Amino acid sequence: MTNILHQLEWPTLEQRRLESRLTVMFKIKQGLIAIPIPDYVQNQTASQTRQYHPAKFRVMGPKSNAYKFSFYPRTILDWNSLPTSILNIQNINGFKDLWV
Repeated sequence: MTNILHQLEWPTLEQRRLESRLTVMFKIKQGLIAIPIPDYVQNQTASQTRQYHPAKFRVMGPKSNAYKFSFYPRTILDWNSLPTSILNIQNINGFKDLWV
């Protein structure tokens, strides 16, 4: 099956899920969908590192696997690993064009 996906140049299920999670996170962050960011999800505090960007979130330390693999903890890790050029984009089409 993997060979067929590779030949057809289709993304894997894992890749499609990642793209969907990050697209939903972008829409939440931009206020494009009516899902508020919960209080426990906080922006990353300013620091003097090269990795800091105001669009990044503080990494959560979940204690259980059920919570660790839920939307916010899992997506924040992927979101924070996006390049700054993608985090600076203000519209969904630009986000999808550059990342998805």
